Amino acid sequence: MRRVSVWAFALLSTFAVAQQEPVAPPRPAQELLTESMAKAKKEDKVVFLAFHASWCGWCKRLEKFLDDKDMKPIIDKHMVVLWLDCQEREGKKNLENPGVDAVVTHFDAEGAGLPSMHIIDGVGKMVATSIRKEGGNIGYPGQPDEIAHFLLMLKVAKFTEAELKTIEADLKARAAKLK
Repeated sequence: MRRVSVWAFALLSTFAVAQQEPVAPPRPAQELLTESMAKAKKEDKVVFLAFHASWCGWCKRLEKFLDDKDMKPIIDKHMVVLWLDCQEREGKKNLENPGVDAVVTHFDAEGAGLPSMHIIDGVGKMVATSIRKEGGNIGYPGQPDEIAHFLLMLKVAKFTEAELKTIEADLKARAAKLK
């Protein structure tokens, strides 16, 4: 019986210590953007900057799409993906990247809704955005017009026609499941 008690105490102590370990705060937005642009320039890619929040269901869909086992190799071949956390609700503000509001403002994304996506070259110039002049932000590309706009965004990178068709087919298949 004593061995069980010692084992249970050790297990509970380990669990208590694990619960108390502090979570590292998010890194500053500008620092991450600068690193991503340097990497994109070095690798002859573009930065795919996405503003998102922990509560945003459409953001989670976009993350799942970009991390999909079939999509990720295609995306990573041409883009450095950077997620910046913003617009968190009270009690979760600690999840936001410090300085993110200045980056949101710099890319004219205030009030655009989430996810908001921007393609940036290696020197920081925005070359495509999910925010249309008419019709606003496409957010997650789940409708035919949103998918078409998303593909236009990707054309500024070096995606092949075959890769764009693969991305389009995947997004259309995902859209059909939303109905």
